Amino acid sequence: SLRIIPAYNVRSIAQPVRHVVEQAILLWQEDHYADVYFTTGGYSEPMAQQAAGEYFKQTLDIYVPKDTPEVAYLVSQLTGVPVILIYTDGNGYTKLVGSIQAPLLLSSDLNTGDESQDKNGHKLTFRAESVHKAYFYSAQDGIPPPQKMYSKGFSLGFLQL
Repeated sequence: SLRIIPAYNVRSIAQPVRHVVEQAILLWQEDHYADVYFTTGGYSEPMAQQAAGEYFKQTLDIYVPKDTPEVAYLVSQLTGVPVILIYTDGNGYTKLVGSIQAPLLLSSDLNTGDESQDKNGHKLTFRAESVHKAYFYSAQDGIPPPQKMYSKGFSLGFLQL
């Protein structure tokens, strides 16, 4: 499951303890985020080197099935908007990806397919560079249910459905 939070809506993130953020993220508007259903996804975080030191290239790729007006609008509203993600992987671990200082940006690729066996949907890729690995996240209120597509409050000036 995936929760997408616009970085401008994040008031604060608690300091991690042993690489785990245990307290819920504080938001300016409590219901201003999106929960997105996806069928497949993968996260990578290779370490890279630059003159100033090491950093991590954070990338989350997900596949959202079907091309629907809601998903197309979601993509249009997220394009160019720095975000922070709460991502639950296939092993059940939840991670906080991105930060106020190093948010992620979205790129999108729609494929409706030529053949009946081709996938029809959006590949969404979120990328950032960070000086630390993504933290684990244990605050239960931040874990989106897997069947929920959008939050009720996602329409507060951010997405009008």
